[in-house]
Amino acid sequence: MGEWYTPLGIEQYDEKTVGYEQAMKNIQECLNGVLQCSITRKPFKIISQELIFYIEHHIPLPDVCPDARHLERSKLRNAHHLYERQCAKTGEKLISTYAPDRPEIIY
Repeated sequence: MGEWYTPLGIEQYDEKTVGYEQAMKNIQECLNGVLQCSITRKPFKIISQELIFYIEHHIPLPDVCPDARHLERSKLRNAHHLYERQCAKTGEKLISTYAPDRPEIIY
């Protein structure tokens, strides 16, 4: 594999900051370049729709591949374990992903 593409600061892809020609040059280099995931070390690319989103919202380009980002997001989800709880309003038994010792109110 050749050299990895090192992303520039997000402002370097914005034509309002660096001018149209320079922004287009930077965008093309980014879209043609291959980045290396900082977690898995696997190669990944940025697609045009993704780059446009990052530019519009002033979000830095990721240094983590999509698969690793997905795994990180999935870790934030509730565990796939079900608990018997009571509805805080009616007192009826129900099944919830929130453990009984958690402070959330369950309806």
